[in-house]
Amino acid sequence: MYFSSPPPSPTPHTTPFILLREFRKWQQTVGFSTVVSRAADESFLSLKELVDKSRSSDQSDYEKEIGLLKFIVKTQQRLLRLNVLAKWFR
Repeated sequence: MYFSSPPPSPTPHTTPFILLREFRKWQQTVGFSTVVSRAADESFLSLKELVDKSRSSDQSDYEKEIGLLKFIVKTQQRLLRLNVLAKWFR
């Protein structure tokens, strides 16, 4: 579905109902398995980039640990969101 203009930007006098109606024009429905698959793919690619970066660069052990911790936190947040979605679908 194609719309000629993008959704309006929020203004102080725009009601949430109008914003929600405009958002629904742009939203796309996907299956839960697609969401899980995309999250797994993104996590795998992030881990692969982290490993490649740590092998090829002259990072200190501290910088490598920080990168690994950031990956863990991001993946944890991603899985938590999936868990919330899964419980919501039940």
